[in-house]
Amino acid sequence: MTFTLRVEMMVAVVQELSLARTLEGVMRVVRREARALTGADGATFVLRDGDRCHYADEDAIAPLWKGHRFPMSACISGWVMLNRQTAVIPDIYADPRIPAEAYRPTFVRSLAMVPIRSSAPIGAIGAYWASARQPRAEEVRGLQALADTTSVAMENVQLYQELEARVRRRTAELEETVGRLQAAMGEIRTLRGLLPICSHCMKIRDDEGAWQRVEAYVSKHTEAEFSHSICPPCLEQHYGRGSGT
Repeated sequence: MTFTLRVEMMVAVVQELSLARTLEGVMRVVRREARALTGADGATFVLRDGDRCHYADEDAIAPLWKGHRFPMSACISGWVMLNRQTAVIPDIYADPRIPAEAYRPTFVRSLAMVPIRSSAPIGAIGAYWASARQPRAEEVRGLQALADTTSVAMENVQLYQELEARVRRRTAELEETVGRLQAAMGEIRTLRGLLPICSHCMKIRDDEGAWQRVEAYVSKHTEAEFSHSICPPCLEQHYGRGSGT
C-alpha cells in the first residue's frame, strides 16, 4: 500500500469515526479498518473492564475470542494496556507474554497490539496474521494512528450519550410541566360570549333556558365564590341610613 493511499484511508476513517454515535458503531469501523490498514487476517477490539480484558468485537477469517474476558495479566492486550506500550510479536509461540494454550485453537501466528489512549489506556486494538511474519513498521504506525483516532471517537460517543441523556431528562421535565399546566387549564372555567340577563331581577338564562340567580350561575361556571353584603346606596335606600349612621 502506498503512502498516499494509506493517508487517504486514514482521512476517510477519521471522517467515518467522527460520525459514529455509539460504541458499536466505533467498533464496526475499527475492526474493518484495522485489517485494511495492516493487511491482517484478523482484528480484535478489546475494552478494559476493571482488571479484565473484554474482547468486545472482532473481524477475522475464523473465530477468535469475541465476548470473552481474561485477566489483564493473562493476555497480551492486558500487557499492552498495563505497560502502555505497543506489542509486536512475529511468532506467538516464541514470546513468553503469550498464553499459548489460548491461541492454539486459532489461526494466529503473528500479531501487533496497540493501546487505545497511551496515557491511561481504555482498550487495545489487535491485528493478527495466520503466518509467522514481522509486521512492518508502517503497518504498526497505521494501527497506532487508528487507535489514537478511536480514543477521540470513544470520548465523543460518551459526550454525545451524556448530552442525549440530558435532553431526555429535560424533555421529560418539560412534558411533566406541560401536563400540569394542561391539567390546571382544564380546571379553570371561564365565561365567554353574551349572557342573557333579566333587566329587572338580574337573573341569567342558561343554555337550557332556565333562569338562575347571578351568583348561582357564576359559581357554576367559574371558580368564584360569593359572600353577601350591602353597598352604601342600597343601605340608605332600603334601611333609611347611610354608612356613617
